Amino acid sequence: YDLYAALSSALPEYAVAYAVDDSVLAAEVANYAMPFNISAVAVIFMSMFIIFTAFNLISMERVSVIGTLRSVGCSCKKVYSLLLAESAVLGIIGGLLGCVLGLGILEIIKANYFTAEETIYNVRILLGVKEVLIAVGLSTVITVLSALQPILKTTRIPIKNILVNDLEPGRVRQSKAWVIGLILMAACLGLTPFLPGNFTGMILGCALATGVLVGLVLGIPALVTLAANAAQRLPFIRQETALGIRNVRDNHCLMNNI
Repeated sequence: YDLYAALSSALPEYAVAYAVDDSVLAAEVANYAMPFNISAVAVIFMSMFIIFTAFNLISMERVSVIGTLRSVGCSCKKVYSLLLAESAVLGIIGGLLGCVLGLGILEIIKANYFTAEETIYNVRILLGVKEVLIAVGLSTVITVLSALQPILKTTRIPIKNILVNDLEPGRVRQSKAWVIGLILMAACLGLTPFLPGNFTGMILGCALATGVLVGLVLGIPALVTLAANAAQRLPFIRQETALGIRNVRDNHCLMNNI
């Protein structure tokens, strides 16, 4: 703006204007940034589910240690705070590692996407302290939020249940959520060929692709139940295999891992 004002006052006989309009430049940049932003949202949701599953398994493996701490006088609040602090530290470490790996991936994208040598020379990856703090802070928040429910569930298990190893319900409650999952997967297969080749079509395509992931998660319990029922009836499957599949079906923690 200072340069524009200086040229306008120095050259009154000329019509001074910007060579590239800011709105046009922002729109062009948005065309390239939007797919990355949409992908980032999908990756965040997938990461939260993976972290939730991992902490669910980690917390269940530490039930005996948690029971020991509580039996010697450590309150549920202290154990809960300790596990949350651990999740925050893991989030910080993951955020720092993500910045390093992200820089490597961006260098690969730059080397393969831009072909002209002068273009590669002019393209620079800017990563300052602000960007690193944002990435580490976001990874910490995501990790803590994803670990809240498994940690809370584990710390609330009564000591009596820990002593008798009564930690899981006898059977996973069956639901009809697989119907929603089937609809989401069928919608992606049926609607994708008819999407328009514009910005709206890109948004709808990303939404349908995310729906497939959700549909798979919702449909896995039904698939495992179907496999367990089939294993009981097929003559060439041994009884030990059928029993193992039934145990997976009836164990909530194992179903989350799948």
